[in-house]
Amino acid sequence: MRPKSNEHFAIHRDFRLFFLTTSAHSSSNALVNPRCYFNRWVDSYNFVFNLFFVESYSQLMGSRLFLEESLVFNWQGDKRGYKLYKYTQPFLMFSDLAHGEFVHEVADALIERNLDFLIVVDIKTHTRFLNYVRARHVFMVGLTPINYSPWQVSYPIPAFSDSYLTQYFFLKFVLRLHLHARSLNYVKLFNLS
Repeated sequence: MRPKSNEHFAIHRDFRLFFLTTSAHSSSNALVNPRCYFNRWVDSYNFVFNLFFVESYSQLMGSRLFLEESLVFNWQGDKRGYKLYKYTQPFLMFSDLAHGEFVHEVADALIERNLDFLIVVDIKTHTRFLNYVRARHVFMVGLTPINYSPWQVSYPIPAFSDSYLTQYFFLKFVLRLHLHARSLNYVKLFNLS
């Protein structure tokens, strides 16, 4: 497979370390290694499933288009969680705000709530916020298009573009994994009693 090479889909130089190899005919062309790419998605499935299988507190940082899905995932259901949820959601979904005291308070409130990991659907929207959270050593799993650096998140999952269709597929992937892990936990607890 050969990714597009126009400016919008230019390949980030660090991304070559993961799944790209140079063509035998030209050193400038980059080819995606399908086996490595597919294996990374399989490993991602197992990894994210295990993160959800154990009891953990996670937040999903989506884009404005997928507001409802992100809200459903992020709200944990208790009253205390609802107050934090109302407080933090504008920073987790709407825009990449400039650094300020309030943004730092939001990140600190999440971390104090024993945030185990973040799931990032749209890296472009949340670049500054991710830099601050990464400095606080929070683990992040993120959909990483080939024109972004894979080092922005702790565990990058590769994508060919940052289109809404790709984000939608990744969001469905995460929500199904979350549901599957929760249902298996329920069955395990039900069989113990």
